[in-house]
Amino acid sequence: SSDERREESRSFKNWNLFRASDFVFWILASLFYVTLLFTKSRSGFIAVWISLIIFWAVRLLFAVYYQHQSQNRSQMQATAYICDQANKLIGIFIFSFIFITFLFQSPFDQINRFTLPELTKNLQPRTSNREPPTKPVGSSIIDVGITESGKIREIVWKGAIEVFRHFPLTGSGVETFAFAYYKYRPAEHNMTSEWDFLYNKAHNEYLNYAATTGIFGLGSYLLIIIVFIWWNIKRLKVQNHLDFGFDLNLWILTFGLSAGWLSILITNFFGFSVVVIQLFFFLIPAISFVLFSTEIKYVSVMLNSFQHLKGIPKQVRDDSNNQHNLTINNHQLAIISLLLFVICY
Repeated sequence: SSDERREESRSFKNWNLFRASDFVFWILASLFYVTLLFTKSRSGFIAVWISLIIFWAVRLLFAVYYQHQSQNRSQMQATAYICDQANKLIGIFIFSFIFITFLFQSPFDQINRFTLPELTKNLQPRTSNREPPTKPVGSSIIDVGITESGKIREIVWKGAIEVFRHFPLTGSGVETFAFAYYKYRPAEHNMTSEWDFLYNKAHNEYLNYAATTGIFGLGSYLLIIIVFIWWNIKRLKVQNHLDFGFDLNLWILTFGLSAGWLSILITNFFGFSVVVIQLFFFLIPAISFVLFSTEIKYVSVMLNSFQHLKGIPKQVRDDSNNQHNLTINNHQLAIISLLLFVICY
């Protein structure tokens, strides 16, 4: 119909591969990625690439899915085109990040062997016959002088597990890791270059919650993570019923936030949450819930506008209207209650 064609045309106009705003985002993303490389953060590097791959893979699956649908063919083809354009844009970002890594190296020596600085190093003429310095072998301060940070974190994690074993239910107390750790500190920590450092965090957010808040604190923290991941998986399944009036731009935003949120879970495994990261940990799910409510409202309006067309199941219209009329549903009430419990705890 004419309404379908107008909606499809609007979708095509809203998606241009080389918009000025996309170029600005590309510049900012490249600068942020260069900053990440200069920090030499291995956990941040891994988290960025895992979240990018997950985001791109899901977008690619959606494009393939919509290209092979037989119902609402024109609308499906328009959505598939938008998905394809978005995947091309994401591909440009990923290629740019790979090229930046090639120029500035990564935090991993295994990858740096294939970067420009390492490849050109062998081409430079030698000024002397002296052998290049070799790295000392060993794990203690006696052998190498400076202990590798990964080795130190393994030792601290052992101490955090010991604290949890002695206080399994409630932990040693909120923000008491600096006191509890030195009571169960492994002896091998004394053989590191940071033997006299004060450790007030376990350098693993999950072990830190386990050591200081016990099963109750860690369980609440993991429950928030599981609920939000389950909610996102459920939303992916819901999209099969939102082919007509589906706001793809809004979906890309919400799923992009979710992919970024997964990177927090990865970095928290090798470190701890500072104030900004902890705010993102709770605000990103909250923003996603609000955006999803906006999407449901949008879909409800679209379905009501085109409810005379064939191919839109009555159950989908009824479900959309019911969700639109509810001020707060049971899932939202459960999540709010969970957040209040964690805050009060």
